[in-house]
Amino acid sequence: MDPHHLLLGGRFHGGNRQDEVLSACGRYCDVVSVNHYSTEIPRAEFDRWHRVSGKPLLIGEYAFESLDRGLLTTAVPVADSQERAVGYRYYTEQLATLPYAVGAHYFQYLDEPVTGRFDRETSFNGLVNVADVPDETLTLAARETNERVYWLHLGQLAPFAQRPRR
Repeated sequence: MDPHHLLLGGRFHGGNRQDEVLSACGRYCDVVSVNHYSTEIPRAEFDRWHRVSGKPLLIGEYAFESLDRGLLTTAVPVADSQERAVGYRYYTEQLATLPYAVGAHYFQYLDEPVTGRFDRETSFNGLVNVADVPDETLTLAARETNERVYWLHLGQLAPFAQRPRR
């Protein structure tokens, strides 16, 4: 451990976390960091991660994608671009109600190119498209949620409850 630096851990990805690994992360890191791609917050699983590690939780990546703008792949598919905004609000606000959640990072600012990135992934998942034009529905949802997030974390507001259509 280093008292002069914030250690965010290895950013777990995929699968169930073994208690031994979570416990070790708790001994050597300040935060349990994980990429989580789903429309739902697995509250019982996140509770266990926090309980075993004794550390706060940071979501390193999450996103919602749709196929209605011509891109070809989805990791967490939703029905259309409107539902991407619903997914953002639902996931982010549900996460904000967890007392041990310290933050989350929406996967990326920019959509991926139609020709694909280095790993051939080509998803409509950014806040802006490849021409730097904002997705107005998603950016409005982000603004609305981000204005509420501290009050949600304090338990003073109820979270957005509409699940995204898939």
